[in-house]
Amino acid sequence: MNKQDIVSALAEKNGISLREASFLLESVFEVIEDAIVEGQTVKVPNFGVFAVKTRAGRQGVVPGTTDVIEIPSKTVVTFRPSKNLKNKLN
Repeated sequence: MNKQDIVSALAEKNGISLREASFLLESVFEVIEDAIVEGQTVKVPNFGVFAVKTRAGRQGVVPGTTDVIEIPSKTVVTFRPSKNLKNKLN
């Protein structure tokens, strides 16, 4: 399912135009993105949690050689599905 499929399903389910559904979806994504950029955790009941975590720096080995390189720490977004969503999958 891609973004256009989500917009179409949202419009059909709520009886709104594709333009309105697209605007709403973009707005939701912007709000989530802004919160994540600020380092906040975004909790969506019965869906899951988007959280910001920092991966520690480490040493790695270049494939095919024995050269050791430093891999810097970086910030990543994680998603943890809710118990309700996990139960629906299984």
